Amino acid sequence: MKVKSVEIANRLGISKATVSLAMNGKPGVSPETREAVLRCRDELEQQRERGISMPAAASVVQNGKTSQQLKIVMYDRKLSIICDSDLNLWPSVLRIFDAEARELGYSIGITYVTPEDVKEAVAACNAPEVAGVLLYATEMREEDFAPFRAVRKPLVVYDHVCSPRHHCVVADNEDGTMKLTRYLIRMGCKRIEYLAHKHYIYNFEQRRIGFIGSIHLMGLEREACPILYAGYGISDVESYMKEWLKEHPLPDAYIMENYQVSIGLMRALRELNIKVPEQVSLIGIDEVPDYMTDRLKMTCLHIDHTNRAQVVIRQLVQEIRDPSHIKLKIVSRSRLVEGDSVRKCNE
Repeated sequence: MKVKSVEIANRLGISKATVSLAMNGKPGVSPETREAVLRCRDELEQQRERGISMPAAASVVQNGKTSQQLKIVMYDRKLSIICDSDLNLWPSVLRIFDAEARELGYSIGITYVTPEDVKEAVAACNAPEVAGVLLYATEMREEDFAPFRAVRKPLVVYDHVCSPRHHCVVADNEDGTMKLTRYLIRMGCKRIEYLAHKHYIYNFEQRRIGFIGSIHLMGLEREACPILYAGYGISDVESYMKEWLKEHPLPDAYIMENYQVSIGLMRALRELNIKVPEQVSLIGIDEVPDYMTDRLKMTCLHIDHTNRAQVVIRQLVQEIRDPSHIKLKIVSRSRLVEGDSVRKCNE
């Protein structure tokens, strides 16, 4: 099976564009980066040929001392929520993991695991050189965690609360969505539609709970504020909303569940020549680069990925060095960032 650019980008912590330039011999990348990309491609191809999903990396030597490893386990259901072909959030978080781990005296090793190869991943987590495990659980379901109970090393969960026996670090999605909904209501919006992703993950569930709760608390009609399941990815959302809007009136505002929904809706509105915010207000969860929104500065919920990634590494190292019987749920607050995509409904 051919190695994809996104796999190399994830492994090296660089962008897909850089990988593409390097693999196609184009200018714009250094000789060292090009060599690293080609070497990574060859290694991944060899692993595929031998039937190896992702081997545990060996301990590395730093300043003459052998560094223990923090194993990053990326649970991948192939939902394309973290590693999307249009906007890949994983490399930036990976760079933070790596920098924080090195500062604390550890190297990192990365394992991408699908539901089919969990057993091999657990074995890699229990390798002698591994000091602790960070389970990146964005795409996990609660029942997926069961095999990871066999991990004998300190383990911290990132982006899910699937195990009460372990520390977890999450964003406060419920409170964040309530912030957005209350803001729109203060702006005079009474018909607010929530555009949801069709895949189920913990973060999305919490966001929907926040939306429904705030609609109830603010006294709006539930029928005027539905949840629409718009699609599985950017193109899917775009197609769905183009057809939907041909037969349904615009609400006062849309809340968009993640960046894929935001970009898909923006493309649909552009195709139908619907103006933002003149005809409809938009508010998104997580920031989208301006170049993907026709330079419109989107009002959005800013989720602090940077500090949360630092906190989870520190929490793991703390658990390695001084294990605690009390397990913490660490929640990072989000904040509303005002842009140009919302207007007062009575104007």
